[in-house]
Amino acid sequence: MIDYRIVHREGFTEKIGSLVSMMDYSRAVLLHDIKDLSQDDLDFLPEGHGNTIGALLMHIASVDFAYQIITVENRDLNESELLR
Repeated sequence: MIDYRIVHREGFTEKIGSLVSMMDYSRAVLLHDIKDLSQDDLDFLPEGHGNTIGALLMHIASVDFAYQIITVENRDLNESELLR
């Protein structure tokens, strides 16, 4: 069952703990919502729209990867990482 509460997480400052809680919630909801989708579901492109569910998931993963490198490692992505 998904916990819908935004609560402080131990080991973090209050604001960062709340952010971690929100990110955990977003991840849980996303995984729950896509768990039963087939490859055809992920690849389906509604007429007149620009992205599939799969493309949007790839975008989320790419932004998360870049954010971690830039924020945690305090550097830009290198050539190899940009080609992922």
